[in-house]
Amino acid sequence: MFRDWRARVVRAIVAFIHDEHRWHLMQRLVARRYAHLAPDERHQALAYARRHLATAPARDGQLRYQLSRQVAAYVEGAGLLLVDGFLRFRCRDYVEALELAVDRAVDEYLLDREYRDFVRLLRQFVDLQVPRLDVVHVVVEPSGAFTMTDEQGRAVSLPPGEAWVAGPGEGVAPDPGDALVSALVTVAARRFVVHLRRRNQGLGGDTRDMLEQVFGNRVEVCTGCTRCRPRQRRPAAPAPPIR
Repeated sequence: MFRDWRARVVRAIVAFIHDEHRWHLMQRLVARRYAHLAPDERHQALAYARRHLATAPARDGQLRYQLSRQVAAYVEGAGLLLVDGFLRFRCRDYVEALELAVDRAVDEYLLDREYRDFVRLLRQFVDLQVPRLDVVHVVVEPSGAFTMTDEQGRAVSLPPGEAWVAGPGEGVAPDPGDALVSALVTVAARRFVVHLRRRNQGLGGDTRDMLEQVFGNRVEVCTGCTRCRPRQRRPAAPAPPIR
């Protein structure tokens, strides 16, 4: 009976710490380690940490098991448990795991904030541009290389001194997606039609998202036309039958 009662106590303590108290602890960690962030920014960073822990059930289960062992060992010979002191001196590994989760969440939040600020500036720049062309067709190869033409099929080049950083091959850069966005911003057309040589290849999901966020409905991904596929040779006509 005593053993069953002690097991219930351990489960209750672990449930309190792992399901409730650790969020208060992480909130204090964010406030202490990142005091330069505004309160709403710290709140958003903590939401990132919650989401990460929720999407890693194996790691979360490992932390819970580790905490259960520490609590069971402590309850074995003590009649009083002060949660904050227990975590600080007896469960340092558990606290360090929470600190690591907080640090990673803040880093991701700051990166996302920089990305959103960058996209907003690009969108503002695009909205203020005076279009130089009506429609530009962008043909993207599976490698990420791309070419741009106008409605008459003539090659579209960037103005002198405004070329994007390119690697070997036209339109190829260390990050083809960044090069594509940069090129479209510089060309300044009313509408862009993106053609993929192979469906779902050459245009990553991140690039699609940025194009949509920066250009909105001014960018259209073609669902299939002659520009989307390389020209194929016609099959040879069959030889006439021998009579």
